[in-house]
Amino acid sequence: MKLIKILVIGYKHSEYEHITKTNDIEFELTVSETKDKEAINLINELNPDLLMIDLNYPEPLKGLSFVEKIAKKFNLPQVIISDQLDHKSIKKSKKVNPAGFIDFKFLSNHLFPIYIDFIVNKHKRDNLLKDDRKTESQTIQELLKEIQSSRQIINSNAKELIALSTKFTEFQEKSKENIRNKDKFFSIIAHDMKGPLQGLIGYTEILATDTSTLSSDEIKEIATDLHSSAKLLLELLEDFLHWSRIQRGAIDSEPSVQNLHQIVKLNFDLLGLQANQKQIHLINNVEQEQTIFADLNMVNTILRNLISNAIKFTFPNGKIEITSSLKNDGMVEIKVKDNGKGIAPADLQKIFRLDMQFTTTGTANEQGTGLGLILCKELVEKNHGTISVESEPGKGTVFTIEIPSSKEAYNQNLRK
Repeated sequence: MKLIKILVIGYKHSEYEHITKTNDIEFELTVSETKDKEAINLINELNPDLLMIDLNYPEPLKGLSFVEKIAKKFNLPQVIISDQLDHKSIKKSKKVNPAGFIDFKFLSNHLFPIYIDFIVNKHKRDNLLKDDRKTESQTIQELLKEIQSSRQIINSNAKELIALSTKFTEFQEKSKENIRNKDKFFSIIAHDMKGPLQGLIGYTEILATDTSTLSSDEIKEIATDLHSSAKLLLELLEDFLHWSRIQRGAIDSEPSVQNLHQIVKLNFDLLGLQANQKQIHLINNVEQEQTIFADLNMVNTILRNLISNAIKFTFPNGKIEITSSLKNDGMVEIKVKDNGKGIAPADLQKIFRLDMQFTTTGTANEQGTGLGLILCKELVEKNHGTISVESEPGKGTVFTIEIPSSKEAYNQNLRK
């Protein structure tokens, strides 16, 4: 059970008694009508994970000045809460850069715990990113000191100095590129999350305030859109968390000998219903005895993503075929081929890149996150393999993976 400590500075509103909890998230809520110095002392005492500031406490829009004071003294995410969030108050509130906006009715919404957990986790991730930048900066400074020290013996160690300087330049450029890519990636994730969240808040506000005026068809349409937004947001969060665990080294590869034909069959079975809904034929042409040496969970995730993608972008009555062949270097070449809508040449270069966003709708307007293929690349490389793609618009797409067939091939193809 995850505990999130929330301190509310504002009036003791009755809605706080109906705050939503989940099986995974519990809140320790403290509501206080203190202000200024007393409120600051209370923050020091309780050490909350998040602050909720009443926009109209103690007077209309007065909460904004307190948000500014807190931001200068504490590194805490702040959410502005109000009886009614109109365009004027939100516009003024944005000037103090809060982490989010909610109204009191949203406290009892089942999405409230997810929203708060997202804000707290995002704040922690932002702090970790700042720490990463500091660490990289310190590493660069250390390399600079090494270069300066080497200058004292430049006459006798000229070749060593040149090599060290080159190493530093490469590291510096790689560090800058990594920072740029991560910054762009986090910006894309934040943008992609913002849309579904705004949709969820907007639709729930309509349901909360205008239910009596809506027809059953309108309510059904809103519920369908809510489900789609929540499903897309969950998929995005799961992909992002999986990716972040890989980056932190929290996922270890445990390779072993596996039967590839059986793995493909299992994933076809798992995604069979999804394929049947579009009457897509799944063809397993992998040799019955073909083995690979890889982490089973990772290979399942890779194939599941690729098959699901193929289903999404294949037209009804189409087909998806998976084949394999053993190469002379001990690698198994796996091809996931569909006869779907294909990918434009200009978009092919975006597929595996962190710093370039690539999402498009499926043949039945299915939504995607754009993170699945980035995850596939990371997982394939963790298993000492490679992944590539070929596609022609209107004819289909082929993803080609090379995975070691044995422990010997695995050790020979260490990722460089």
